Amino acid sequence: MRRVEARADELGECPTWDAHSRRLLRIDVTGRRFLSCEFDGGQPETLSLAEIPGSFALRRHGGLLMAYRRGLALRDPAGNETRLALPADWDGSRERFNDGSCDAYGRFWVGTMDRRLKDTVGALYRVECDLTVRRMASGFGLSNGIAWSPDNRTMYQCDSRPPVIYAYDFDLEAGVVENRRTLVEFSTEMGLPDGCAVDAEGFLWVAAPQAGQVMRFDPAGKLERAVRTVAASPTSVTFGGTDWQTLFITSMQPHEVSPGPADGAVFAWDAPVAGLQLNSFAA
Repeated sequence: MRRVEARADELGECPTWDAHSRRLLRIDVTGRRFLSCEFDGGQPETLSLAEIPGSFALRRHGGLLMAYRRGLALRDPAGNETRLALPADWDGSRERFNDGSCDAYGRFWVGTMDRRLKDTVGALYRVECDLTVRRMASGFGLSNGIAWSPDNRTMYQCDSRPPVIYAYDFDLEAGVVENRRTLVEFSTEMGLPDGCAVDAEGFLWVAAPQAGQVMRFDPAGKLERAVRTVAASPTSVTFGGTDWQTLFITSMQPHEVSPGPADGAVFAWDAPVAGLQLNSFAA
């Protein structure tokens, strides 16, 4: 496992490999930064953000879809932003947007979390290609990573509070989730389920803050392996590189104690299997 670049994030999240530019993208949530670099960490770039981001997705024809804590926005390559209208059941006084990802049709799915980290008031929202936003599920404390099986028949969602990974039956054509069930219930020793990614064999890779590891689960939820990380709290993962077999791992700095030299860094690890390419937002 190698460190990609020298910069450290306060809370690195949402690593994304851009195959077009051949660059690794990510956000520093509490640092309010959008960062990118080449595969080996070269040519680092930083963009300061006016708001705290939760996640983002590439748009198919350029630009980004940004999920800020208090809203969603389309961002063009020049940096101009257009806010999206939120549904009536969005409650900004209680919930805020967090992690998200796009399905194979280019819809953006994004979860929310309780602003006070006390109650399960978080929800799952779907952003359609016509920019309408709809609540699709509810009852989450801290919604995190979202990913799909290779056949697009199962959607996975990590909830860090309580620490559990859910699986749903997913209808790609209709964009509907049903039959939510617990795939993995985390013990204290396992840490918390955060960002995730699926590989070509259909296994789910999950970053586990507080446990210093990335875990690989089979489609039935059985732990296949655990990879120790240099940072104490890895936050998210994505596959990239020319062969999609490099696993990029973001991390965070602790709040309670002084950070270690690797905390907040982004790492690259040669995975034993290639991963699936992330989908882009189709609007």
